[in-house]
Amino acid sequence: MKKNALSLSLAVLMLHNAPLLAHQHFAAEVVDTNNNGKSDAGEPLRLAAPNGTAYLFKMRARPYTTAQQYGGYYSISEDPRVLDPNDSFTFIAYSDGQTQTDPVTHPKTGADIWMEITSVTGPAGAKFGFWEGQNFNVPAASRNRSLSFQTPSYSFLTNTPITGFSTPTGRFMFEISEPIAGDPLATQDPFGHIHSRGWTVDKPGDYYVGFTLYDRSTVNAGGPIHTPSPTYVYHFQAGPEFVITPNKTSATTCVLTWPSLMGTKSGATGIAFTVQRSTTLAAGSWTTLGTVTGTTAATATFTDNTLSGFTKAFYRLQYSWAP
Repeated sequence: MKKNALSLSLAVLMLHNAPLLAHQHFAAEVVDTNNNGKSDAGEPLRLAAPNGTAYLFKMRARPYTTAQQYGGYYSISEDPRVLDPNDSFTFIAYSDGQTQTDPVTHPKTGADIWMEITSVTGPAGAKFGFWEGQNFNVPAASRNRSLSFQTPSYSFLTNTPITGFSTPTGRFMFEISEPIAGDPLATQDPFGHIHSRGWTVDKPGDYYVGFTLYDRSTVNAGGPIHTPSPTYVYHFQAGPEFVITPNKTSATTCVLTWPSLMGTKSGATGIAFTVQRSTTLAAGSWTTLGTVTGTTAATATFTDNTLSGFTKAFYRLQYSWAP
């Protein structure tokens, strides 16, 4: 069980949030170092701009159903998620033309593009990971876990060395390209576009995750076709951010509004918010005014019409979540 409380005076606050994102595709391409307008062996990989490093990705508490309790996890790219619905992304690899028409900076035919999670910095003792979606590059037991499993496919402890698959640096990798079994390696399209990967953490706070692109192709006798990309650090922020917006409509009435949804699916019960008020902020001075249950609506509202005689008031929300 986790409990959080937020308090806010009746003064007007200006809240600055990161811009709402459309669903982003961060694509693996090559740097045309010799400026010949095509991809060549030996050229390094990179993420096509924009690459996600300028964004703040908001993680909310996961949907919860009878089969899948969110248990305190925060995530993005769950389906459906009404709050910040477009704040999600997918790593892809550009096609060489066999699958679709992409920029000439696509990785060279025969390249096999992987993404390495090189580092995870965040709250002490927290874990960062992801649920796999329709990824046929991984064992069947690891696919579609976001649809029915409480625990992620993979997770990594923050602030510690990452280990996983055998990689050039000994860290964890997942494949972005989607090679076709039985096709010759030398003619494989480097294309990859796998949706439904749900990123997750298990504690509120700020996380900084390093991602590095690698080519793991074996068609060249001297090694992979392309050299690794720089490391891109993505910023994830986990937490409900249930900040109250007060609107004093009369001498005796104040209407409180806050984001209500934590990703609950249709038909699921939302979080119960207990609304409390104090005039001093002193311990033991908080009075419970009532309870509001969050829904799939964007906001929850509570009206305090008992302000007669008050010169100031502070409000906070108390809430908990557990299966």
